[in-house]
Amino acid sequence: MDNNQRSVHTWWKSRIAVRYLVITSILLISINLVAEIVLIRQNLKWQLEKLEKKAENEVQFLSTISGEAILKSNFSTLQTFMERTIHDSNFIYGAAIDRQGIPLTAQIDLENPTIAKELKIHNLKKNNTLNIINHLKEKENIYEVSSPIINNDEYLGEIRLGFSVNKITTELYQNAVKTLVISMTMSGVLVTVIIILFQRQVGVPLQKLTELATTLTKRKLDENNDTQGNDEIGIIQGSMHQMATQIQENLLDLQQQIVEREKTETALLEREEKYRYVVDNIAEVIFQTDATGKWIFLNAAWENMTGFTVEESLGKNFSDFIHPSERLQTLNKFQR
Repeated sequence: MDNNQRSVHTWWKSRIAVRYLVITSILLISINLVAEIVLIRQNLKWQLEKLEKKAENEVQFLSTISGEAILKSNFSTLQTFMERTIHDSNFIYGAAIDRQGIPLTAQIDLENPTIAKELKIHNLKKNNTLNIINHLKEKENIYEVSSPIINNDEYLGEIRLGFSVNKITTELYQNAVKTLVISMTMSGVLVTVIIILFQRQVGVPLQKLTELATTLTKRKLDENNDTQGNDEIGIIQGSMHQMATQIQENLLDLQQQIVEREKTETALLEREEKYRYVVDNIAEVIFQTDATGKWIFLNAAWENMTGFTVEESLGKNFSDFIHPSERLQTLNKFQR
């Protein structure tokens, strides 16, 4: 990972608001895409039902006029209506077939891409219309509606009308793509505007708060770190700055107190050393006892005068070091 990629990665990780806005935008676009796909399916189903109903009406009409045409062997009118029906771009073939299965009249839209493709792939002959119709009927994207030709309760044949959903599907998907592109473009623009506004109103103040907290941890407060804005972020930023200033002042006071205490302790240690030097070098015994008469302090002169060390004497009663003949008299004086 080069420096630019590392810089972008660091920026992305440090911008929580931007990161979640982008994730939310991607989620919204995904939801929009799924909704568009569901809508396409619903529209396709609705268009298919509509086209099937239209085909049924056309077949019923053609079967009605076909009976008389078959009896009179006059198929010109039937062929005219059949041609008119096939001119509808959704219908790809139509045929009137007698009871022996012989086509009386048949129309196929040879310019239709689906039919042209099937003719080329399967090498079908254009003049064999019934074979082409039977072949197209087996395709999953081609639907056929048929109706018997009845005249005076006599079965004379049937009308077959085929239609394809390829055109409808293509148009629906093209419209969906256009709608999705427009929607994604508008969403992208809206998200960009929101990110810019959010970055200005929230991101920048939060960044300043972060910098303020960082300088506070380093005990360096920039006095020029002024706050701007009267909104919630601005108020928080101002409060943080005041708190940081107060903490900085308290730290300075505490440092001053520590310095003064260190000076005082140093002076006390120096006086104590001088006092101890005097006490340890004086020829007279200096001592201190507690309320029960036990030694709690003895200077070095004690050892020189008595021969007992200071360490072994401390904690013992002073009467232990007095001759028995003088002990009672000394205790009476001590109790006074």
